[in-house]
Amino acid sequence: MNGVPRNYTGEDVKVTEADDFQFVNLEPKTSWDQLHLPTLAFTATSIYVAESVIYHPFDVLRTRIQTTQKRMNLADIRTSIKTAGFRGMYTGYWPNTIGNIPGNAVYLLSYNFFRSKLSDYASDGPVWVSLAAGGLADLTSNLFYAPVDVVVQRLFIQNEKSKRYKNATDAIGQIYRADGIKGFYRGFGAVLMTNVPSSAVWWASYESCKEAFSHLAHKIRPQTDSKVIEQNLLAQFAAGATAGVTMVLVTNPLEVVKTRLQTQHFSRPGEAAYFYANTWQGLRSIVKTEGPRALYKGVLPRCLYSCVFSSLSGVIYEYTMKVSRNRSLLTKVWADIAVLEE
Repeated sequence: MNGVPRNYTGEDVKVTEADDFQFVNLEPKTSWDQLHLPTLAFTATSIYVAESVIYHPFDVLRTRIQTTQKRMNLADIRTSIKTAGFRGMYTGYWPNTIGNIPGNAVYLLSYNFFRSKLSDYASDGPVWVSLAAGGLADLTSNLFYAPVDVVVQRLFIQNEKSKRYKNATDAIGQIYRADGIKGFYRGFGAVLMTNVPSSAVWWASYESCKEAFSHLAHKIRPQTDSKVIEQNLLAQFAAGATAGVTMVLVTNPLEVVKTRLQTQHFSRPGEAAYFYANTWQGLRSIVKTEGPRALYKGVLPRCLYSCVFSSLSGVIYEYTMKVSRNRSLLTKVWADIAVLEE
């Protein structure tokens, strides 16, 4: 999230007074012990599937830009989108979405678990708690994410003229026959070097910015309880967007290398194949042959969708946390399904 992000343990907004000055008090409310895990997994999965419909084309475009050795301007990007068409921009949608459901659930559960345990050592919830919890959650979930990424990114970069794989099943078979299980973890070191810092930076940035924006908004314009809640939502949007852009700018060079490591041995017509032994060699090779600017290929589409989806992620996550305290929600959903089946 690929996408969703993952912060705070869900919180309510309170308005308190101190020395005749009202300020916003953000208090964590949903602890690990309070969560109904089946409801959390169900809600998070439903939201993830819905989000995937929107952000999938951005992911396809980002992958194609990062794997080409040519410099692409806006005209080239428009041509690429036009050539691919609607179906081309949704290539690999189902294997990507369905395949990442387990990783998404593990990520969300792991983040809340680690944050809860680390908070025992720091009750005031400093930035390092979210930083560490985000990194550990990504480290855990990438055991599930990485194989899916290897398959779908190869589907992303092929077209009708260079169609090596018929579908996801064929890609899985070819990768396994060529490299065995390790083929699905190609570039795993680069994956961890990219995704773990990305997750850690996102959560640390989001938490810090959200609290700062919330207090700033209320300091500028103190409001009633309902307006404070509205201001806090706006702060979550702004903090999410800021965190998303920060994450992309910090990690894009490693993202480029990671994508190429996962898709190497698969070259496009007219382009020489690139072969990187590891992340460090890949970084040096790209800078030497394509220049430093190549490390920021795909940064525009990444910034665009990270800005948009990160601005929603905090709000969605905290909503998910609050819903997940309601054990009756999932029971009601299953009851409604049973009625429909009758």
